[in-house]
Amino acid sequence: MDELSRLRAELDVIDSEIVIAIGARLAKAREIGAAKAALGSVVRDPARERIVIEGVRAQAEEIGSNADLTQEVFTMLIHGALRVQNHDPSKD
Repeated sequence: MDELSRLRAELDVIDSEIVIAIGARLAKAREIGAAKAALGSVVRDPARERIVIEGVRAQAEEIGSNADLTQEVFTMLIHGALRVQNHDPSKD
């Protein structure tokens, strides 16, 4: 296997891990949505969203990664979590 093929294969493994992590995150978001519903809490929590974004930005900066890209990705993940928390499976 040449160097480019090896690197691409390694990237494919990382991509697969990311897909699995997104699925796990959305599953946990569904659980959190159910817990919020049981408590009568609102779905959206801007303070918590800010904590998450600040935390992942700091982590990205700490490891020398792109904090802006990390923030963009996590903003999308948070929006996805809000969608699954607002979804009513009884309407499926």
